[in-house]
Amino acid sequence: MEEVMTPINTQAASTVPDGLVQLFVQIDEATKDGPINATTAAALFNVKPRTVVAWARNDVLSGVQVTRRAGWQFTGPDLKDCALRSYRARATAAA
Repeated sequence: MEEVMTPINTQAASTVPDGLVQLFVQIDEATKDGPINATTAAALFNVKPRTVVAWARNDVLSGVQVTRRAGWQFTGPDLKDCALRSYRARATAAA
């Protein structure tokens, strides 16, 4: 199955699989003012915050643990990279 790509940002000329376009738009909106916390990231991925923290601890998702109390912070590119890697892994497994 051929992967269909759609331009997401004409300035950067990057492309995103059609299945991730909406998620990437949501990530851009959520991170426009800077990094987001695990709760916000979890809402984007439709998982629990502890799942996002587990991904960060297991190097599935890049992030920075600011302090134990403040928790983790995630940037837009980190979130997009995680989503894209997951998408490609699932596409490969389905093929």
